[in-house]
Amino acid sequence: MNRLCLFGAFQMMLSLFVGCGEENTGFVPEELSSDCGDISEGSITYDAITKRLFACVDGEMLPVENVTDTVYSIDTVHSIDTIHSVDTLYVEQKPPLGTGILDFHPDEVMIPKLENLVHQKRDEHFRVRAQQIVLLHITDIHGDQRNLARVEEFRSHYSKYIDEVVHTGDAVQNRWVDGYDFWSAAGADKYLFVLGDHDIKFKDWSNNDVPVTQQDVYARYMAPFVDGWNAVQPDNAANEALMYYYKDIDKGEGLERAKLRMIALDDYHWDNKQAEWLVAVLDDALAKDFAVIIFTHEGHAVTKYENSSFASLENFGDPDEILEAQVAVDEFMNKGGEFVMWVSGDAHQDDIGVLKNYPRQIAYRGEISGINSAEWSDGWRKRGTITQDCFTLISVDRFEKVVRFLRIGSHVDRYQRKKESMCINYATTKMITSD
Repeated sequence: MNRLCLFGAFQMMLSLFVGCGEENTGFVPEELSSDCGDISEGSITYDAITKRLFACVDGEMLPVENVTDTVYSIDTVHSIDTIHSVDTLYVEQKPPLGTGILDFHPDEVMIPKLENLVHQKRDEHFRVRAQQIVLLHITDIHGDQRNLARVEEFRSHYSKYIDEVVHTGDAVQNRWVDGYDFWSAAGADKYLFVLGDHDIKFKDWSNNDVPVTQQDVYARYMAPFVDGWNAVQPDNAANEALMYYYKDIDKGEGLERAKLRMIALDDYHWDNKQAEWLVAVLDDALAKDFAVIIFTHEGHAVTKYENSSFASLENFGDPDEILEAQVAVDEFMNKGGEFVMWVSGDAHQDDIGVLKNYPRQIAYRGEISGINSAEWSDGWRKRGTITQDCFTLISVDRFEKVVRFLRIGSHVDRYQRKKESMCINYATTKMITSD
């Protein structure tokens, strides 16, 4: 990918398109609306009448010469004899003062919440019990490098409270050719990854098929990162390009010890081998006293909690569930295994409930963390406001058998319901509180 990393460099390229000495009129012509309309966020559009380029930034069409402090990454530039969008363009602007993620979530607000999230219960003998395990869940970032970098800024600043970050699929903007370089550029190399449907949408910008092998998928999303995750893969995973794995968290000692096994499944390459692997990993977790939480991209058919604003009022229909995996979890629980819940994404909206087929199993799906496709979200989203970000801290308390949720960023849906926190007893599936 060719990178033009200075505004001046981009202007030089602009002069090749429109010629030197063109008059800059400083306004958006009538042919281009002041809002982006159908033009995607971060793309450049050429207006053949005024012979100028305009950038879609935060939903508004801005003349390129008015977009300052930017970095442009351009993959392909086609003919510009008509109004045209440039493929794979990323526009990064320095946020206005006071709109950084730590401005919206400063220490004086967050530390009391985070300390409460990790606060340990004492037993009847006043002994401190199991430590809390805290996961930061993001999903459907859809190529939004700015939002991904903000997640990392938050994680880095409050790292003492966060054990792991998990992204449950749809990392790329829309299709395979959109690229994945932004992931490392945002500092997300150590985030656990689950494959999403857009991550394997093998299309080019004209929606033509692109020849991609399973080895190509593994080489992009797994090979560069998995060693840094300290994850446990199936035997021969690299040679067979297997995209599922698990990672254990084992923290504290004595009565404070807490153990959680995080399992990441591959929805899109489910077969007997993955099914057998899951059963073996669950049996091993039972033998070693690990509670289990499972991450997928696709959601589950659930009976929604009626008393929670995290339960979407939308009807998603029945998703493509892996029924064999649900059966394996049910058998794990029958043997005495401790199952916390399923965590997923895909629908771009929050939802919480118990599986219709196995009502002892809780399933949560998170709202979209990126803002590039935020029109699908449960509420209004806008850069430069608290709604720009959307991710969830999930705390697992094995002593009380409770899972707690704390929303960071967008927390009001279109029905004016607040989604700030939630607490569920995962042993009984009882909702304790949701506000």
